[in-house]
Amino acid sequence: MTTDLPGTSEPFLESRWRHARVRYRPEARSWVESVLDRGETLYDAAARSASGGEALIGRAPVHLVAGAPGERWAVRHYVRGGIMGPLWRDRYPRLGKPRPFREAEASEFLRRHGVPTPPVIAAAIYPTGTVYRADLVTKYLPGTHDLAHLLFTPAASPSASRATVLRRTGELIGRIARAGAFHRDLNAKNLLIGGRQEEPELHLLDLDRCSIAARVPSRTAKRMFLRLRRSLLKWEGRTGRRVEKEEWEALIEGLQSRISASRDDLA
Repeated sequence: MTTDLPGTSEPFLESRWRHARVRYRPEARSWVESVLDRGETLYDAAARSASGGEALIGRAPVHLVAGAPGERWAVRHYVRGGIMGPLWRDRYPRLGKPRPFREAEASEFLRRHGVPTPPVIAAAIYPTGTVYRADLVTKYLPGTHDLAHLLFTPAASPSASRATVLRRTGELIGRIARAGAFHRDLNAKNLLIGGRQEEPELHLLDLDRCSIAARVPSRTAKRMFLRLRRSLLKWEGRTGRRVEKEEWEALIEGLQSRISASRDDLA
């Protein structure tokens, strides 16, 4: 069967196996169906394959597979963080819409409204009793680093490009809010930076907790800005590296260019 996700005319196929339920783009059909017909999960198959390149390390390894011509796909297994992580690990209760399906819908909505985020290729859940485990497949963007890497590693770029990236980050927060979306966990690891130093390109990641609803854009933008600021301050404390005053100013100026908000509002 096919299903049209909100905010897009591009259909996803939806199929069920005894151990899985999956939504996927037509170009991924052959790979998805061959994996699930063997009784594997998408993540296990990607981990076993070396066709797409080496694994990327995050909260859990992210494996790459060869995708459509000229593309590689990143395959991520959902793993819990926070206080629930040690108890639930990679299990989620079967209540409401599964996380990977919510993430696919949020991704399509944001991309339609001009917010860059890697396209979701496939979203899979593996139900067992009252819980499920889940995988997500997205298009891999080569030559990119997250904002934490840019700002808080010894290989960080010169301050001019850092300020440019932070201004673009502020602009992106404003664009997300004006689209009518709210990213509940906007942190330095959820912003991916690519492109040239003088023209950086930002992409938003980890949309499973991104909600879509009509909100006051300035209020939504402020909440996301404050969440990101807390993240950057934590990275400062963890690494001893600082975001300079002019870089903070660039972040705020970028946000103000998209949203009507005073500096006092963002304090």
